[in-house]
Formats: sequence, C-alpha cells, structure tokens
Amino acid sequence: MTSRQFGIVVAGFCAFLQMYSTQPLLPMLTGIFHTTKIAVSMTVTVAGLGVAVAAPIAGILADRTGAQLVGAPELE
Repeated sequence: MTSRQFGIVVAGFCAFLQMYSTQPLLPMLTGIFHTTKIAVSMTVTVAGLGVAVAAPIAGILADRTGAQLVGAPELE
C-alpha cells in the first residue's frame, strides 16, 4: 500500500468516525438543547444522508475523470 492509498484509507475512516461521533452524546444533547430524542438523532441521520447523496456523485466523477483526481487532491 502506497502512502497515498494509506492517506485515503485514513481520511475515509476519519470521515465516518466524525459522522458517528455525536451518537454517544445524544442523551446529553437532549438535555442541553431541551429537545426530543428524535430531533437530536437527526445529527446522525442527516450526516448519513449527506454521504448517501455525495457518494454516487463522487463515483461518477471518479469514473469520468479518474479516481486520483477525485479522491486525492487534498493529499498533495
């Protein structure tokens, strides 16, 4: 595995880690913001929807322009 591939793997791992990082805090956020469990759980749901929308677009761009042009510019 090259350093570029490793960087992409780590970036993907961190993106999903960040996306689900609020999950253990949901009970506390309910109390802080005085809202329902459903409302604070939207922090996880909306992040997942963002990935669901962006992934096919990134895949199409990667197929058309090359995966390195889509996935690795921020690593240089």
